[in-house]
Amino acid sequence: MLGIRKERWTGSRRAAVCVGALAIGLALVATPALGGASSVWSISTSYNRGAADWLEGVSCASTTSCKAVGYYKNSSGVDQTLIESWNGSSWSLSTSPNNGTHDNVLNAVSCVSATSCKAVGYYATSSQTQTLVESWNGHVWSLASSPNRESDRLNGVSCTSASSCEAVGSQSTGVLGGTLVELWNGTRWSVSSSPNEENFPVLTGVSCQSANSCRAVGYYYDFGGVDRTLVESWNGHSWAVAISPNKGTGNNDLFGVSCKRSRCMAVGDYQNAGPLRTLAESWNGGSWLLTSTPNVGTYPNSLMGVACVSTTSCTAVGEAVTMTSELTLIESWNGVSWSLESSPNRGTNGNDFQGVSCRGAASCTAVGYSDNVGGFGQRTLVESQG
Repeated sequence: MLGIRKERWTGSRRAAVCVGALAIGLALVATPALGGASSVWSISTSYNRGAADWLEGVSCASTTSCKAVGYYKNSSGVDQTLIESWNGSSWSLSTSPNNGTHDNVLNAVSCVSATSCKAVGYYATSSQTQTLVESWNGHVWSLASSPNRESDRLNGVSCTSASSCEAVGSQSTGVLGGTLVELWNGTRWSVSSSPNEENFPVLTGVSCQSANSCRAVGYYYDFGGVDRTLVESWNGHSWAVAISPNKGTGNNDLFGVSCKRSRCMAVGDYQNAGPLRTLAESWNGGSWLLTSTPNVGTYPNSLMGVACVSTTSCTAVGEAVTMTSELTLIESWNGVSWSLESSPNRGTNGNDFQGVSCRGAASCTAVGYSDNVGGFGQRTLVESQG
């Protein structure tokens, strides 16, 4: 069964605890490709702070500057923020702050330069969750003040400049919950009014092409208890729900989105009578359309993140399940169709991608985690092209 989906937001993926900064040894199994692979993907050495470590998002400002974010379990069993940095030759652990003494989780990051990044997620109090925002100034990560309504979380962030970012997630102010959007204007974070669809709407990802043009994606529960896709658009003044298609009458969820030149690609998964299948939808400037995507085998497949460098070049990542394991899943878009790319896996247990960032058509970095490496729990997983 997939180790993703709602667990990305509820934080229920967890493992046993011990402490240490550990480099990972490699035992590789490749996910098969059905065609059209570009340059080769390889596993990069990444590091860990605890016995269970996860990377949830990545952003590369250049080929020599990337930030990957997530969380790890400390010796007391509490989740703590995890940030790793790429300098063009190697990854290293970065010091990152935490808010309070309970769980702190980072879900996403956006960098506009080597000296300007925003990372978002949530931290827990004794009774609820609160938004968590951290800022990078080229030297240190620091906590930033962000507003809350009740029990809030941030799942995605997109910055177009050092003074313009949109962060999205969910908030609970009543029985049905609601979407959450926060805006950074260079001085402070503030809540933007955002519409809701039926029950428990959640925004999971966002992509902005400018301060006046953003797309956010996610899902909501309809009154029949089924997940349906959710897309919202920002025009610089207000957010509005956009009509988005679904495959069949079963669950449909969107987890990631990327926009270039007034075109966008959103990815996730759907499930009707059979297992989870990959889901992709494209925005052509006028409407959202379903796009056919491949799957590996007959077991569950899901796409969690996507990065587009042009209207004819996108890379989506996630996980494909087999009878005995979970494997990394990478798909590439050439402007006409999606195709599977071959990607390595660590060991024979679970491998899962959560996010991807691309600087060129064959220059991408994907992050996630692998299970039970060297007797430990989840370990960070980073793969790159080239």
